[in-house]
Amino acid sequence: MNATDDPFRAVHRAHRRVVWARTLGVAAIVAVGAGLVSLADAAPVSSDTVAAASTPGVLVAPGPHASSAPAPAAVDEVPALAPLPEAPAAAIAEPAAPLEPAAAPLDGDLWHTTIDTVGYQAEVDACLWVRMNLGGAAPIVGAHNYCGGGIVLDMMIGETVTLAGTDLEGTYVVTEARDARVGDSARGATAGMAADVILQTCYWDSDGRLRLVGLTLAAAS
Repeated sequence: MNATDDPFRAVHRAHRRVVWARTLGVAAIVAVGAGLVSLADAAPVSSDTVAAASTPGVLVAPGPHASSAPAPAAVDEVPALAPLPEAPAAAIAEPAAPLEPAAAPLDGDLWHTTIDTVGYQAEVDACLWVRMNLGGAAPIVGAHNYCGGGIVLDMMIGETVTLAGTDLEGTYVVTEARDARVGDSARGATAGMAADVILQTCYWDSDGRLRLVGLTLAAAS
């Protein structure tokens, strides 16, 4: 029978189309499955990769195992400049403590002192020997120990002292000595001293103690 005369030709053609469609569908499924397997083999997921991916700011490049990937080149860090120290505040220099002067040279048993002026604390602070008329038992002549007054601390009973200036010139004999304190009344501190001149200076320990030395005019020979 001629193919053109086959009354079931259309049925057969439709059947063949269905068979081809099924065959193509199965082939497509197989192809897709093979592709997914090859991708999984090429990029295995490891615990290192997962840990890195969970860290903010860290990018995991696809490809080799994360642990075998070469580490990125380290960027040289520029050390921070150390802060400059603050400029120290300008310190007010205190005057250096004066050195203890040597005692005045002795000529036999003589001490020599020149009284510079008449006055009070300002003149004493100017490093002068000062005659102070304070209402004591006698005129008081004083100087800071570091301005020459330290010789008063070394004077002993019976030694002679020559004074010059402020109408107190003469040769005197050390007749007595006692202590007082800064701020004491001159009258009370010198009460009972039988002296013509009283020398005064501070002790070196700067605790406010004063030494008073009474001088009496030596008898004319």
